Amino acid sequence: MEQLAASMEEVSATVINITENIESIRKDITVMADKTGEGLERVDSIRQKAEGMKADATASQVSAADMVARISENFPLRLNRANRWKRLISLQMRYCQFLHRQIFLH
Repeated sequence: MEQLAASMEEVSATVINITENIESIRKDITVMADKTGEGLERVDSIRQKAEGMKADATASQVSAADMVARISENFPLRLNRANRWKRLISLQMRYCQFLHRQIFLH
């Protein structure tokens, strides 16, 4: 009888220990679940920021492509105008030199 009582006390202590361990595990699982939720929120926030940065990069790329197209489109015309101005200035310089020789050398 004493042995049975001792065994029952031992079983009872073991059950109490198991119950305490289960409660500790539940608390750990709750903490892990909370941290996982926080991690998912951070991941979602990072994803949203990355998507925004990707959209900005795409918009910048389109803007740069537009700018290059406009510059490329107008470049031949502007180069032609610059060359005409250069020829005109050269002619004016030669004319000024001619006048200078006519006035001061005769």
